[in-house]
Amino acid sequence: MKHFFTFFAVILFSANLSFAQMLTPTQGNSVDTEFIVTGDFFQDISINIPMVFNGDETTNLVWEREIQVFQDGWETAVCDPVLCYSPFVETMYFEAEPGMEFEMQVHLYPRGVEGDSARIVLTMYDEDNPDDKYYFTYFFINSTISSSNDLSSRGIGNPILYPNPAGDFFNIRNNMNVSQFEIVNVFGQHVFSANYSSSESIDVSHLRPGLYFVKLLDDQNSIIRTLRLNKK
Repeated sequence: MKHFFTFFAVILFSANLSFAQMLTPTQGNSVDTEFIVTGDFFQDISINIPMVFNGDETTNLVWEREIQVFQDGWETAVCDPVLCYSPFVETMYFEAEPGMEFEMQVHLYPRGVEGDSARIVLTMYDEDNPDDKYYFTYFFINSTISSSNDLSSRGIGNPILYPNPAGDFFNIRNNMNVSQFEIVNVFGQHVFSANYSSSESIDVSHLRPGLYFVKLLDDQNSIIRTLRLNKK
């Protein structure tokens, strides 16, 4: 069975906006891409974020990688405009000239190992101004239906959320076997959870607008599927 990983890259700004004005992502503040993980040991999942350096003079840009959540057996690596580095390299720098366009890449190598999620933070800053930082947070979320909960094999459609984006409420379609749910934010932090009845709508009026993940669980507390929810 193929395994589906949904990969999210969310860019977070530091409180000091001076550096955010110096470094501009050319595709906006978020990237949302879906990958099929086949179990191939050598498979590479990567995301490219093109950006422009808007500084007035040539400087060294430093990047640092922090692995916050990770699956044993997986590996990750970073590529900057100069080189693609080995997984053990956690920080490096490169020279950036005014108006320079370049890409930063973060790679995930699952190595054939199944896993739930990963969160990697890439921090960038001017070598001469280390307090002004720019954060890229990469989320790998496994949205696979496990073999023990393979609904499609029983002729049941995969669960989906609607409406999505949601206002004050959302519903779950194809909700057979869903006994409870948990909502987490883009940091992987628990927001709230509850038991689920197929006849009820889920109230999210108290949530701030943004991106969330909804984990659907069965009566054995096993995850059936993890789905994205956009709150208006």
